[in-house]
Amino acid sequence: PTFNNAAQVFNHNFYWLGLTSKETKPSVELQEMLEKEFGTVEGFKGEFVASAAKNFGSGWTWLVLKDGKLEIMNTANADNPIAHGVVPLLTCDVWEHAYYVDY
Repeated sequence: PTFNNAAQVFNHNFYWLGLTSKETKPSVELQEMLEKEFGTVEGFKGEFVASAAKNFGSGWTWLVLKDGKLEIMNTANADNPIAHGVVPLLTCDVWEHAYYVDY
């Protein structure tokens, strides 16, 4: 229970702190890494959204730095990249409550 509670606090804080009302672009360094791993920034966005859409139920989709390379990973429930020894850079909350707000 302690890990679940602490990890959910981290995951949600990381998510909320990553949001802004202003349009932003990746740094030059991040853009170069995205282009190296995914072809283009748009290619990354497409793969990220596709991965999130496959994350069934409650969880998170992450852009992470692993061994100097960018990767997209999905986690379930309170799991997060830190528990797997990788660095989180961006996340999307794909918990079921995140997409039924309009109903």
